[in-house]
Amino acid sequence: RQVMKEAETPCEICSANDWRTIGTKIYRKENIGSEKEYKFTRFRVLFEVWFPGRNEVELTYVACKRCGLVIYFPRPTQRDLDAKYEFLSEFQFDYPSGNVPPDAPIEQRRSAVIFDYLSRRIDFGKVKNVLDYGGNDGRLMQAYLARGMTCYNVDYNKNCIPGVTRLGDTLNDLSNDRQFDLIVCGHVIEHVAEPVSLVGSLAKYLKKGGWLFVEVPMEIWGRPPILKEPVTHINFYTPNSLWNLLQMAGLDVRESRLTKFLHASGNWFHGVRGLAQRITDDVRRDPPALREVDLDRYLNPGPLNTLQYYATCPMAFMRKVKRRIT
Repeated sequence: RQVMKEAETPCEICSANDWRTIGTKIYRKENIGSEKEYKFTRFRVLFEVWFPGRNEVELTYVACKRCGLVIYFPRPTQRDLDAKYEFLSEFQFDYPSGNVPPDAPIEQRRSAVIFDYLSRRIDFGKVKNVLDYGGNDGRLMQAYLARGMTCYNVDYNKNCIPGVTRLGDTLNDLSNDRQFDLIVCGHVIEHVAEPVSLVGSLAKYLKKGGWLFVEVPMEIWGRPPILKEPVTHINFYTPNSLWNLLQMAGLDVRESRLTKFLHASGNWFHGVRGLAQRITDDVRRDPPALREVDLDRYLNPGPLNTLQYYATCPMAFMRKVKRRIT
């Protein structure tokens, strides 16, 4: 297996090769037997697909000093990710929505939350067609369908909800002249090997004046984003690093901010939302200066940052208090 090591890996956002170590973790095969099915299958990927024959794997979590992107080394390659999904296909794709039906109240509410956010920033009178990229069965398009918009989906899931037209597994399945007024990309770019390349490709399918909405989980708070299993997410963002990504992809960034998002479980969690627009006929390739790295604001938060963080998602604070009580 060819692994990407720190010394030979440029940043996927800004192409710099200047990394700062922020943490390490050793994952041991002997400790995974008690994990529930979702995490257990991910650990199988780690030890059977990515590092076969190993009983432990040490990962080093690093941050780009120039743009703030956080990843870990050894970094999975696109070939690793393809092997991961091929392996997981044996167990069927287990999306966060689990067994929740698409027309369940929680799914309708999740769709409405994003729609309401965008409706305060975009003139929906000019939005006729919407692409949900990586959106499972297109269930988050329900609010758009209800308002008469034409909705499409690109995802490996073969089954779409009524009213949403599936265009294929990946962008490679789209014709070059296909264009959209709005592309929704929720909880996708934390999974991919080349996030700027993906966002740049999405931008090319926007009409001039079209919008791209991106949402990712916020997994950096008071510590590096060292998760219980390292297979699901391989990129970690702050508001400024997401801004830098959208900008480097050639878009005009309007917003990138700390927010909250509604999970299919019914819980609210911290996230980062970005909104950008294609304003030129050709997607811009010479963006202005990057925003400053804001990582330490979340790694080592002061009182004001802490107040702002929990004010954004009070439910996260309540869960923290409840865990301490119990």
